[in-house]
Amino acid sequence: MNALTNAEILEVWERGWQALPAQRAVLLLATASPEIEPDEIAGYSIGRRDALLLELRASLFGRKIVSLTECPQCGAGVELEFNVDDFSAPSLPAECGGDFTVVVAVFSESCEARFRLPNSLDQIAIAQSPDAETARRTLLSRCVLSARRGGDEVSPEYLPAAALAAMSERMAELDPLASIFLAAPCPDCRFQWQSLFDICDFFWRELSSYAQRLLQEVHLLASAYGWSEAEILSLSSTRRRLYLEMISR
Repeated sequence: MNALTNAEILEVWERGWQALPAQRAVLLLATASPEIEPDEIAGYSIGRRDALLLELRASLFGRKIVSLTECPQCGAGVELEFNVDDFSAPSLPAECGGDFTVVVAVFSESCEARFRLPNSLDQIAIAQSPDAETARRTLLSRCVLSARRGGDEVSPEYLPAAALAAMSERMAELDPLASIFLAAPCPDCRFQWQSLFDICDFFWRELSSYAQRLLQEVHLLASAYGWSEAEILSLSSTRRRLYLEMISR
């Protein structure tokens, strides 16, 4: 995976402006890894994808991440700081080549679900769901490869809630980076909770701010020297900064 050039950052930012978060994630990784087809990246599990996003973010902005959140108890702003190295995606067990199985007993009836891990395509498919519960059930149903209840094969919607809950728990065990939670203590009211960190959203907001600064620099340098965008973007950040300082004198 390659670090993105300034020209690539602007291109990705422009193409992903109105895209869904999962689409932006695939676009970022496909740009950084042109040797891999976007469809293949879209099939990565959410945790595997987000682990790669963390590494890509580190290559651009460093390994330390400072995120801001709000205390749900008193509303105070809370700063969360962590390192990319604090999180690493575990190797998935070679279980049925990426297919996994859970079996639960519901009122003495055996229920079995063979499933795969959620990916970006699933997130895109549920983006317009009317509520969180509908999105959750749709996501789980999409990931079920086959289901049996009482020995008979059934469609996923006939799996009881206990089977879906067991499948969801197993997914979280297999792909823990699919949901990153950070310990968040409030310095004001001392309330403590687990704050969900969304690398797709966080990285995109950082990238957007950086892209807008780049465009501002391009505008100023092009206006002053008549250089093209490509010429300006090829300059190092240090040289751009020095030229900008000379313009402002």
